[in-house]
Amino acid sequence: GNLLAASIAGVAFALHPIHTESVTFISGRTDVLSTLLFLLALLGYARWRDGGSPLALAGSLAAFFLALTAKEVAVTLPLILVLWDLLVASPDAAAKADADAPRYRPLVRMAGRYSAYGAVIGLYLVIRMLSLGALVESDPGVWGSLLTRLLTTTKIVASYAWMAFVPFPANAHYVIVPIVAPPPAVWWGAAAFLAVLVAATAWAVLRAPRWGFCALWFWLTLIPSVGVNLLPLPTAVMAERFLYLPSVGFCVLLGMALARALGAAGTLDAGQIRPVPALALAGLLLAYVGLTIWRNEPWQDHYHLYLNMVDTSPDSDLPHVNLALVQLPRGEIAEAHTHFKRAVEIAPGNPRALVGLGLTETILGDREAGLRHALEAERIAPKNPNVLGFLGQLYLLREEPARAVEVFQESLRIHPEQAYTSVLAARALGRAGHLAEAEAALTRAAALVRPGTEEAALLDRVTAEVTARIEPARARAALERY
Repeated sequence: GNLLAASIAGVAFALHPIHTESVTFISGRTDVLSTLLFLLALLGYARWRDGGSPLALAGSLAAFFLALTAKEVAVTLPLILVLWDLLVASPDAAAKADADAPRYRPLVRMAGRYSAYGAVIGLYLVIRMLSLGALVESDPGVWGSLLTRLLTTTKIVASYAWMAFVPFPANAHYVIVPIVAPPPAVWWGAAAFLAVLVAATAWAVLRAPRWGFCALWFWLTLIPSVGVNLLPLPTAVMAERFLYLPSVGFCVLLGMALARALGAAGTLDAGQIRPVPALALAGLLLAYVGLTIWRNEPWQDHYHLYLNMVDTSPDSDLPHVNLALVQLPRGEIAEAHTHFKRAVEIAPGNPRALVGLGLTETILGDREAGLRHALEAERIAPKNPNVLGFLGQLYLLREEPARAVEVFQESLRIHPEQAYTSVLAARALGRAGHLAEAEAALTRAAALVRPGTEEAALLDRVTAEVTARIEPARARAALERY
């Protein structure tokens, strides 16, 4: 009911720099879709509850189901609906009529109201189990003891809350350092900050229910993203995109707080707005704009993203491996070698780093060290198709096409849809003298390659190599395309 607060909240949500990853990172669209559908489900519920038609409820349930299929974080919606009824919505007519009825009747009505959403969750879980099997791997391994997971998750929650207030600096790859007992001083600082926010939330729930609703929105919708770190899983996870849905509560709180500071009584009448808070609001939104533009810069392509990840998380092996993999096709062999080597120093058992190091060593002339590192990667991950694909390339460089054929075929047996490896397998077959099999491999590869890609160019080059002696005209046409 406050136009000014709503306007500030909407603009703040549109500009908040913490949303950069969700919006710019294409795989992060799951958070955007789920949040949109989550909000539509809440809107439909609110309209139905306030006397709307059953179509509003049906639309709410449909939106809730679609939100779940976009991302499981939407499972928190029923909790938000309960809080909406308790802290935001005025009592409906039916609830007032229950005042003189037996004490259990309101409970029955509430159970009926939420049971439909529970049924949607049940339907979703059945579909998920039928589609994907078990919800988690049977024996995934554990990254830390229960106490370590509790301490680390506490710090992660505090970090998320801090990022909502201060979305600087940006980091596309957070390295989580497990907190072990006794926790260091930085953990106690994070815990104290979190305790203050939780106490403020509790006060708001009791004294200012609508403010409390928004604060609880932030904490409750954050539960799925931080809760996974308490489970016995192999790695801990933390990413800025997980704040997309929780930040709705934060932005509405910001809108209400700034609207009150502006003193405009819910209108947009400039004559009623206090100038100093207005300048502060303008400064905040301009800062949001500048930070969002700055945060967008690394996401323009893989190369710039991984350069940024190496800068922000230099002691993690993943950014170094990813950057090196992008540098290889750019011809930056020495640079890729440096990053593969650094990744192996950080994580000696990383098979992708080892096989990449072996490949770059082979290209740079150290063939024996290259083979040794590549074979070590194969020993660690004998069923990894990417590792096998790199090992096959190494054998091609060593002019051992028969060995390359064996490795490429094993890689494609594990994962047949690899376009790049399929083309290289055709090259290995051709160099081994199996021209008919190479021709068949080229046909299979052509079905996987997308036009205009690096794989398409490589396909033309390999086609020219394979057909040079038997079909010179075809080889020339392929080479001209290349």
